[in-house]
Amino acid sequence: PGTYELIVTDENGCVNSAAVTVVEDTELSPVITGALAFCPEESAVIDAGTGFATYQWSDNTNNQTLEVSAPGIYSVTVTDEDGCFGSDEVEVLQLVPPSPTIDGPDAFCEGETISLNTENGYEDITWSTGSNSVSISLTEGGNYSLTVTDSDGCVGEASHEVEMLEVPVINIEGQDFYCAGNTTILTVASSQPLAVY
Repeated sequence: PGTYELIVTDENGCVNSAAVTVVEDTELSPVITGALAFCPEESAVIDAGTGFATYQWSDNTNNQTLEVSAPGIYSVTVTDEDGCFGSDEVEVLQLVPPSPTIDGPDAFCEGETISLNTENGYEDITWSTGSNSVSISLTEGGNYSLTVTDSDGCVGEASHEVEMLEVPVINIEGQDFYCAGNTTILTVASSQPLAVY
């Protein structure tokens, strides 16, 4: 860089001069910004910044921004109106979604109340019952599902099937009186097999 002067003399001895100042452009330094991680089945948008004449991403697209749906290293080369260029690269990661678990019994007797529980520490918890608590209380059987969101915004799901067992219907049959010195026999009739009498 600098000022350069040219002095010329023609065949008649006449003299003239001209000068030019040459400036060295600074190297371009683009900085890729944006989301450098994304949840499964989602995408991230990264941005090479404004003020450049052209953009050339590693996937051969030419926009200022790039939508990323696969993890990997992404680079961009930019040029200005003078043809100077610069580049930058970043690594974009795919996050691991949460894997919630549901703890609780698989079956319970009619008339009882049970609880289903999941882990604490999620940004959001939503049960199929509408509850947002770590634990829910149940009096009915069925399939209960859970959706959680972690601090990165990724979503995980789980479900748990619970069966409500019918309480057996019983009747005591037999003579409900007996004479002194004698005995009577009572029997049990039930709507289903009994384990303990």
